[in-house]
Amino acid sequence: MDTTGDHGQPLAGMQVFTVRPRDRGTRRLLAALRAAGADAFNLAPQRLVACPAPDVGRRIEDLGDASHWLFTSPAAVRIAARQDDRAGLALFAPAGSLARAGAAGRVFAPGPGTAAELLHLGIAPTVPDQRYDSEGLLALPALGEPLEGHVVIVGAPDGRGLLAPSLRERGAKVTLLHVYARVSQPLPRRELARLCGTDCPLLVASSGALLDALLAQLDTRRRQRLASRSAMVVASGRLATQAREAGFTDVTTATSARPEDLLEAVHARAAAVRAPA
Repeated sequence: MDTTGDHGQPLAGMQVFTVRPRDRGTRRLLAALRAAGADAFNLAPQRLVACPAPDVGRRIEDLGDASHWLFTSPAAVRIAARQDDRAGLALFAPAGSLARAGAAGRVFAPGPGTAAELLHLGIAPTVPDQRYDSEGLLALPALGEPLEGHVVIVGAPDGRGLLAPSLRERGAKVTLLHVYARVSQPLPRRELARLCGTDCPLLVASSGALLDALLAQLDTRRRQRLASRSAMVVASGRLATQAREAGFTDVTTATSARPEDLLEAVHARAAAVRAPA
């Protein structure tokens, strides 16, 4: 079936559901999907809650002499910088210790999205070349064994838990700095009804935790039905494996969780469907 639609809109007729936080990156992605003709909606089954600024500020002040900093997500950068400012500290200042650590190759980001947030603040991070996840970070020579120094991992308390023990095994002192938490929030009935009532939806997921939180809000019958008739675009190979384990079989992997890369993968998937057999 031709889905190019009027005015050359390559995604016309597609029903796309992003499974992402409500942030500016998601808004950009939704706008681009709609501009290409898709009916696009966001499903956010979790929300991010910042830890109290005084608590974060006290911990940042205590960690100011750490040698290595690892930020696990764009939200970790934004919230840590905001709490640092509210506490009257200067960790993220233009000539602050983070900028100096970045210049020395001792600030790390798992992927381009987190790196962009740091660069926006004048901090140059080291990023894996290909695999944008914990395994990619652990493969970086700068985090290889033996690893001397104090590594601060900035993020939320419910991550995969792979980084800290691996870095400790390599010889580093590791501190977890939790600057936000993920809190489940029930999706409105109308959003779940729209998702479950669509014949061939395309889900775009950039977080395994968010995908799990979405599926947890569906009963077994609706989860199985959604998996059997949906396509997925995901942000990493690890997330592709998770999606397949949840029953999804039509899975396309983007090169990263950046909105631009997810959008490119949606277009590639749509073009493959339109191509003659």
